[in-house]
Amino acid sequence: MKALLEKYFPYTNETPPNHPRHNRTKTINPTVFCEFNNSKGSKCQKSPPKPSVNKIFLKYREHYIEFLENLCRSTQTGISVQILASKIFDIVNSLKVFSIDRYEALAVICWSIATKFEWDDIKLGLEELKECGNGLDEDLLKSLEVEVLELLDWKITRKTSLYYVDKYREYGYVTNEEIRKRENSGKIDEMVGKYSATLAQMACRVPELVLENDKIIACSCIAFARKKLGLRNNWTCTLEEITGIEENQLRMHELEEKYYCMLNSKF
Repeated sequence: MKALLEKYFPYTNETPPNHPRHNRTKTINPTVFCEFNNSKGSKCQKSPPKPSVNKIFLKYREHYIEFLENLCRSTQTGISVQILASKIFDIVNSLKVFSIDRYEALAVICWSIATKFEWDDIKLGLEELKECGNGLDEDLLKSLEVEVLELLDWKITRKTSLYYVDKYREYGYVTNEEIRKRENSGKIDEMVGKYSATLAQMACRVPELVLENDKIIACSCIAFARKKLGLRNNWTCTLEEITGIEENQLRMHELEEKYYCMLNSKF
């Protein structure tokens, strides 16, 4: 992840700007669970369990998000699978407390579900999953897969932060007026899109963004990419109109802190 940041962003021994911490509390946005777990307009007779932050899970979370990154890299299943798998991993852990010794198997199952959803031609059997998880027990993998799907009410969504980053590309991240005012700006819109996708991947590691609305995460990535590329405004009225997200809803501070933390790390 650090290598990606150094590749896609200009690095000049930057230090985090001195800005006040975001005043938003570390809570789960319940609408995210509803969007993910229920089709629009449907009414469940039984109220779904309310998502909540599990402090033990948050303590170990980044290790398993990194595990998912490495798994997707080694199997070449891509960023879209990684982000969806991370989202599923967060949601199921917000709905049920799993023992720590199940986290690795759970991460593998979330990756398997995301892979089946994104890649119709990939068929993953238990043998492949056991190898991915260093020889995990088959019965454990079987029971966990059913448990995860039941927690998700057997519904999966494509609408991750990366989905929205790609969706807004067709409208343009940079206005024609901004392009005219900037020298050597022929590829500026393309660069914003590329950087935003990298930031969407990085956002999976930010604990403050666990189960945040994916559209808000995507817009925060776009705004931060615009800032890093030197555009005058991080967010514009045009982008607000296109996305429906106001500037005060963005979570740039959390992204910025993680960006500098990873970029200035020794590893």
